[in-house]
Amino acid sequence: MITIICGEDTVASRNYFQELKNKYSQKGFEIKDIASKDIPEAIKSDQTVSLFSSKIIFFIANLNSFLSKSANKELLETFEDLAKSKDVEIVDWEEDKGLRDIKIARLGKLKEFKPQKNIFQLLDALCPGNKTKFIELLNTVSEKSEDLFIFTMLARHTRSLILAHIGEFTSKIQLWQKGKLVSQTRRWQIEKLLAFYEGLFRIDLSTKTSSNVYGIKHSIEILACYYL
Repeated sequence: MITIICGEDTVASRNYFQELKNKYSQKGFEIKDIASKDIPEAIKSDQTVSLFSSKIIFFIANLNSFLSKSANKELLETFEDLAKSKDVEIVDWEEDKGLRDIKIARLGKLKEFKPQKNIFQLLDALCPGNKTKFIELLNTVSEKSEDLFIFTMLARHTRSLILAHIGEFTSKIQLWQKGKLVSQTRRWQIEKLLAFYEGLFRIDLSTKTSSNVYGIKHSIEILACYYL
């Protein structure tokens, strides 16, 4: 059996992946972190047999990308067989992948973590003159979403605005999304937008080095007060 964990809310999906590890470990299962490419060989190996565990569970990441890149029909058939097996259990975490991006959905049971709708309202509110609305939405979104996820979405969106300012867009972007980005970009001076992005970078760096005394959410509020 294969369980596929995915969704644009990467923080929530990653946390759920870790929670499953802890849950199965506490129940006496043997946990094996392994690369997707090594799964077939590991299952065949006698080393995967443990006298102290009732069952082995393999935890892998980004199986979707691995199988898409490999273009190996035999390998795909191996995973199709594993998906049907009751003797083998695999949990796959797909980083930063929504359900629409999962090409191997048929292989397993899916658990998708979608962002709240108002996270997108927050992104749309990211422009000068919108400070009050932005902070109100930030407080609302943070009630149900983790600060790290909010920060990640804001950083990604700000980067998209900077690229849109010079006429560059990702290949996956739809026409209506392109129009929204261009419209939002027009409300920013490029220097101010770059300064806001640099501020996000400083928040990221201080968080990773444990030197951020304000926390992620309050740091975003301070940044908004300066630039929105």
